[in-house]
Amino acid sequence: MSDRYRDALNDTAFYSFARRIIFCAGKLLFRPSFEGTEYVPKTGGVVLAGNHTSNFDWILHFIALKRHVHFLGKIELYKGKMSWFMSKMGVIPVDRSIHDRQAMRTAVEGLVQGKCIAVFPEGTINHTDDTIMPFKFGAVRMASLTGTPVIPFTIKGKFRVFRKGPRLTFYPPIYPSGDDLTDFNEELMDIVKVNLESEF
Repeated sequence: MSDRYRDALNDTAFYSFARRIIFCAGKLLFRPSFEGTEYVPKTGGVVLAGNHTSNFDWILHFIALKRHVHFLGKIELYKGKMSWFMSKMGVIPVDRSIHDRQAMRTAVEGLVQGKCIAVFPEGTINHTDDTIMPFKFGAVRMASLTGTPVIPFTIKGKFRVFRKGPRLTFYPPIYPSGDDLTDFNEELMDIVKVNLESEF
């Protein structure tokens, strides 16, 4: 495993420091709200999976949860000046141009170590008119391989400075298992879609 992937699983003092700044600035600027945080276990491996609305989505998880959240993020974030920051924040790089087995192995190793891994199964920000785009199988697959729960989440609303902001909501866990994960992936998609289509 390369250093870039291995380092993504480190819990750094920088993360704790940066989270405090993000917490204060994010709450002040975007005024987000949260529901269902009790469904996210305080310890042990867990996968968080939900819709992707904005480049700022990750901020919500950092504000809502005291745990170190390790996101899977596009490898382009590791280019240039952002590389150091991404590494210190524990972002697992994903090369979307290939079937990135190394990213999956890193996430699985993190779950075995008891980490909190966050995934946007759509693979990118949803700019379509559909409520959600089809979910890739990574979230349910890594959970199945490690016997860990998947906590679905939804993000509703927009990031608007000094106005009512987005709401991050977590839902009861599902426990993917077996070789055929199609039903579990569809269940995850349905939970997210149905709750996104309900009233704000």
